[in-house]
Amino acid sequence: MIRIFISETCPNCPQAKEWGKMMQEKGEEVIYYDVNTIDGRAEALYNDILSTPSVIINNGQIFRGVIPSNI
Repeated sequence: MIRIFISETCPNCPQAKEWGKMMQEKGEEVIYYDVNTIDGRAEALYNDILSTPSVIINNGQIFRGVIPSNI
């Protein structure tokens, strides 16, 4: 599972969404969290996410403020 944290005002979040779509096409389960919603903010705080875009991959890798390049 891949969790992607995004925000409407984030200039790099559209790229993160495209990356997420690409990962879905490869068969990965991808969940998006908008940090401007209550649920998204709660999930971000729980995972110590302070910037967008951020990505958490199920194996424990966390990419804060960047999109992974080689997954």
